[in-house]
Amino acid sequence: PARTDIMLSSTCAACGASGAKKDCGRCKTTYCSVACQTQHWKEGGHKDLCKRIKRGGGAEQYHADKKYKEAVDEAIEECAEATKGQTCYICRDERSTEGLVRGCACHTTEGFAHLSCLVREAQVVGEDELQQHNRNKLWTKWAECSLCRQRYHGPVARAMAWGGWKTYLSRPEGDAIRGYALNIMGITKGMNNEEALRAAMAYREWCCRFDPANIMTADENLALVYKGLRCYDEAISVLQRVRAEKLKRLRGSENEDSVMTLLNISASHSCAGRYA
Repeated sequence: PARTDIMLSSTCAACGASGAKKDCGRCKTTYCSVACQTQHWKEGGHKDLCKRIKRGGGAEQYHADKKYKEAVDEAIEECAEATKGQTCYICRDERSTEGLVRGCACHTTEGFAHLSCLVREAQVVGEDELQQHNRNKLWTKWAECSLCRQRYHGPVARAMAWGGWKTYLSRPEGDAIRGYALNIMGITKGMNNEEALRAAMAYREWCCRFDPANIMTADENLALVYKGLRCYDEAISVLQRVRAEKLKRLRGSENEDSVMTLLNISASHSCAGRYA
């Protein structure tokens, strides 16, 4: 069957090609063709994994859980030297064998935590904020330290972004929280380039289908990702589309926002060496 839902696991499981649009009818693992799907079932081990992936929530959940674990392992390794002999400030469990991280602006003995504790805390607070219909505050715990109030960065930020996605991806596809989780994946500093681009593109697709009012925001985020990848032509193309829409809404006049987009276009041209 052709894929219609918005996912991040869009690489063919058999050949590695991007933009895979077909999926396994049982577990939703993605493939670029029937041939790849058949080969992966017979020779690639999918026959043995399919039911396990299905039990784990399907291919996207399986993919998100796997990427989260990879991100956690990377963050723990990155922070290993700085966290020696420290204790998680959340659970205070001195006997835990789980590695610690610190990816904020805390100093001295503050800010050390297990990523599992940070994710659980964000989940609990998020559920409370949802009950109070305060969705803007829901993301604070996923994005910043409770102690220093500074944004997470590097591998810790990446792990928390994947933690948020794996937590909320099972919500209905058009749910605003699920869409916003995609957005966070795209704009989090610390995501690798491929992850950030796929998430930014997926968020734009989500906005086109479920939240047209925020397409322009999605485009601006996508342009930032392109610029970060040094794909300046793509960034300029997106920004020109944004500026045209802004001028249309302003009926040809300018405001601070439209001028800022023009400056971003100019900066992208400069980064591309066209004004050197």
